[in-house]
Amino acid sequence: VDGTTLDVRQAGTALRLLKISGKEIVINFDNSAHVESGVKEVVLNGEKLADNFISADKLADTNEINVILG
Repeated sequence: VDGTTLDVRQAGTALRLLKISGKEIVINFDNSAHVESGVKEVVLNGEKLADNFISADKLADTNEINVILG
């Protein structure tokens, strides 16, 4: 990891990893279901993934990952 910055907001939590292998990644967590564990869905750059694994070849230079807990 080249650098990390945490940005925590009241409405949710966003973790911005400035660079991982030269890629910028922003991860948003949605826990509107108020669960304590479990991932219901992962969306990478607007595309719902079939599972919770994100392959490096799917990453663009700038990425947004939305993780819905449930």
